[in-house]
Amino acid sequence: NPTAAATSTPGNTPAASSTPAATQPSTTQPPTAQPVTTPGDSGYTGDDAASDYVAPTRAVWEEDDTKTAGVESETTEITIPAEAPSKKIKADNYEISKKNKLTITAPGTYVIQAENAETATDGLIEVDYADENASGTAHLILNGIHLTSSNNTNPDSDTGLITIKKSVTKAVITVADNTTNTLTDTGETGIDKDDNTSTTYTAGIVCKKTPLTINGSGTLNILSTYGNGIKCTNLLKILDATITVSGPDDKACGHNGISGKLGVFVKDASLNVHSDGDCLKTTLDESDIAEDASLADLGNMELDGGTYTFVSENGDAVSATRTLYLNPVSLNATTKNAAETTTDGS
Repeated sequence: NPTAAATSTPGNTPAASSTPAATQPSTTQPPTAQPVTTPGDSGYTGDDAASDYVAPTRAVWEEDDTKTAGVESETTEITIPAEAPSKKIKADNYEISKKNKLTITAPGTYVIQAENAETATDGLIEVDYADENASGTAHLILNGIHLTSSNNTNPDSDTGLITIKKSVTKAVITVADNTTNTLTDTGETGIDKDDNTSTTYTAGIVCKKTPLTINGSGTLNILSTYGNGIKCTNLLKILDATITVSGPDDKACGHNGISGKLGVFVKDASLNVHSDGDCLKTTLDESDIAEDASLADLGNMELDGGTYTFVSENGDAVSATRTLYLNPVSLNATTKNAAETTTDGS
């Protein structure tokens, strides 16, 4: 019995051997780590010490995040012309340029529709407050629009078919019930001549340094040939909506699918993303935190309820900077590394 201890009695001490005994391998097993349940009611059990556990950051849904309609008397209806107007159309809180670009210049609720809902309209939407002291939410309700982007091809534009500028306090985009809305982005990317890499991208929706919420029970389809689907450089929230991001003809969009720099929080939505880069991501990185230490707790992601299908050709399906809370109805993620540019899994 190799685990039994040798014994001796007084007056009967074993003689020392002149030859060292061969060392026998020990068959004693080290103690097995006992699984512990981590805090936070996550349901996860593993050998992580409780001190290693970081509670996920959960979404805080504000009242305007859930609003899908405005007070009728305070709502502005806007119809985007089927053809660019010969003269600029100017109203109190918006204008439409001779290139069919709708610019909303003040907070408020705006129902946006197309003159011809059956065909695609060549036009853009931008929200940029004219008064630098203006504050309040810009609430855009998409009521069955189909936009294309022949005027959105500036290689260094970093804009979208819908662009929210940093002058805006907060933006909410509602995809109206029982409507299908399509944004088709064919804008070129900006190329750095020194190293021939893309430096800027167009997108279906670009939101610059402004919190963005997308809600509603309608459908939003974004087709981006070279760029992104939705790019927000602040906090992005998505509630209830059905959103598909891809390239034309069932190909991947040219860059990332959906991103929010400071966080991405999704509840009860349906997201279907096919991208060349990352499908769903927070873009906060270490250099941002080095410049501003107050960002250290940001870059979180939550998928609470809802259904998700992610296919990435050469990036990550899901990428979060800090914590990731997963509680989906279903999540199907595929990464292909189609260009064989990385050796590790994603």
